[in-house]
Amino acid sequence: MRVRDIPAPQAPEERDRARRRSRVVQAAVTLLFTILLGRLWYLQIARGEALRRASEMNRLRRERQMAPRGEIRDRAGRLLAGTRPKFVLSVDPLQFKPIRPEGRLLAECLNMPYEELKSRCKPVGPKYQRVRVAIDIPWDALARIEEHKAWLPGVSVDLEELRYYPQAKLGAHLLGYIGPISERELQENPEVYAPSSRVGMTGLERSYEKDLRGCDGGLILEVDATGRRTRLLRKDAPQRGADLVLTIDSAVQEAAERGLAGKVGSAVAIDPSNGEVLALASRPAYDPNLFAQGIGVKAWRSILHDKNLPLMNRAIQSAYPPGSTFKLISALAGLKAGKTTPGSSAYCTGATFLGKRRFRCWKRHGYVTFYTALSESCDIFFYNLGRSVGVQAISDMAKAFGLGSPTGIDLINERSGTVPSVEWKRRYVKPDPVWHPGETYNLSIGQGYLETSTLQMASVTGAVAAHGRVYRPHLVRAVIHNGKQTLAPPKLSRTVNLPAQYFDHVIRGLELTVTSGTGRAAALPGIRIGGKTGSAETTGAAHAWFVSVAPLDDPKIAVAVMVEHGAHGATAAAPIARDMMAAYFKVRSTPAPTVSGD
Repeated sequence: MRVRDIPAPQAPEERDRARRRSRVVQAAVTLLFTILLGRLWYLQIARGEALRRASEMNRLRRERQMAPRGEIRDRAGRLLAGTRPKFVLSVDPLQFKPIRPEGRLLAECLNMPYEELKSRCKPVGPKYQRVRVAIDIPWDALARIEEHKAWLPGVSVDLEELRYYPQAKLGAHLLGYIGPISERELQENPEVYAPSSRVGMTGLERSYEKDLRGCDGGLILEVDATGRRTRLLRKDAPQRGADLVLTIDSAVQEAAERGLAGKVGSAVAIDPSNGEVLALASRPAYDPNLFAQGIGVKAWRSILHDKNLPLMNRAIQSAYPPGSTFKLISALAGLKAGKTTPGSSAYCTGATFLGKRRFRCWKRHGYVTFYTALSESCDIFFYNLGRSVGVQAISDMAKAFGLGSPTGIDLINERSGTVPSVEWKRRYVKPDPVWHPGETYNLSIGQGYLETSTLQMASVTGAVAAHGRVYRPHLVRAVIHNGKQTLAPPKLSRTVNLPAQYFDHVIRGLELTVTSGTGRAAALPGIRIGGKTGSAETTGAAHAWFVSVAPLDDPKIAVAVMVEHGAHGATAAAPIARDMMAAYFKVRSTPAPTVSGD
């Protein structure tokens, strides 16, 4: 080896620099591998499951299938609410962007304003969850969508079982309607509902939501890069909701709604022996099918701004002075207090005075007895009775029959009404909290601060005929789920303990009202009917009332009818009650002669 081939020994300084560079390189390599290992741990272990699901979502979609709602039928099996297949269009928010050209294309296919389409495409849950855009798509729109399918990524059309009401407006207020789920309900029941779920909003649809809704199913689908479905991998079938069998008699319901056509008011019929509601009608009404399909803005505004409030269930949500129909309560209070008997009498000159204030009767009756005071609705007799009995006795009797409290019917938002008393006025009426004698006069004939609902007066009338037995009104007779039927037994909510003869005296007065008094328009041949007319003074024409019950020897139907501003119960309300009775007993309703009256 030549001398020049032998490397010269390095200086100590150079060797140290080389070692330091080597250690820096080793540290950098170690750090790099540590970072790579850490990232690998984060991706595969810490975030592994989430990233796996995300990658699967690029290929797989889980789509919820809404469970068909249970059916609602009347007592005879007539379908009132059911389901039927309809085409529903939905979009995948990850694939379909309405601000792109496909948004305007879809709006044209659906014949929908573009701005409305954009608002409907907004995600209401997780971004990967499909959003319903249109329900019940017509065939021509469906054909246009299929024709342009290649230019509509993330758009799909499915056949779903959706709610419909074959009788349209019949029983709309008692059935209620369905609508989009609220954010609060969705947060409270995330495993039960989806953002696109439609739930009961009012009526029985709301009260029995848990029974009617069923259990949703789902599809596991394979999709391509544009979000179009390529293969069905798994299907979990939805389970239909339970069916409801109602107490409603459709013939009686139709008679009530036919009689109220063109009017503003309500009518209720119940079975006094068990509390079953045979009819519950309110007018004006609405078609719940509008809500089942997703009501449009124009239709919603039309209903919302209607001054007659068609969404209000006047049978349970409105309260009015009951007028002379309340004299049933005053008469029983007088009998209980010993201030009147069937032999009691008075002389009606058409008016009486309390100090300088004049209290009128609707006509000059002359000599009246207990029975004719009821049948001819003499106010003078009941003014005198109210003065001798006192406000507290009348108030207590009204509360004993359930007035001033909800009846407990299986519907939401029932009003309790008002039963005034000395204590009530002291607590709630300002600036004059003192009870005046004239207010007792008003209370005795069902005026003043007193307020009741139509349902409450039907319940009271039936309870009087049933000698004080007050059953809780209910609309559902049975719930049927998977072939198993659960019955809703009658529930006695209260009993008014009075001697039987007191009830018999009042019932006799009710019978005379129909046979020879102000309620002759409610008579039906061969059927013992008792009734009571009433007119409640208000701004404008009086509200017209009529209550009735039959047959008197074994009560099976009690009816209350209220027509806003109908003027006279004898002419505006009694004929409707007669037609309802005729429908129940399946007899011909022949118009009886009407008389002017309270």
